Amino acid sequence: MQADGAVSLEWYRSPEKVVSVGFNPGGRLYYAAAIGARRRHGKESVSLGVSEEPPALIAEVADKP
Repeated sequence: MQADGAVSLEWYRSPEKVVSVGFNPGGRLYYAAAIGARRRHGKESVSLGVSEEPPALIAEVADKP
């Protein structure tokens, strides 16, 4: 593993309900989610604003079942 100054956060409800979000020093946000059979992933430039998808995925995993 290479240390690059990135920060990663993970919300975990179960093996079938998890989302991970990372921010790197270059201003990129990376996310990946597994919610049941559904899989989502992407990358965004924080300087352009963050879409609604990463926060919505976090809310879906963090909400009580």
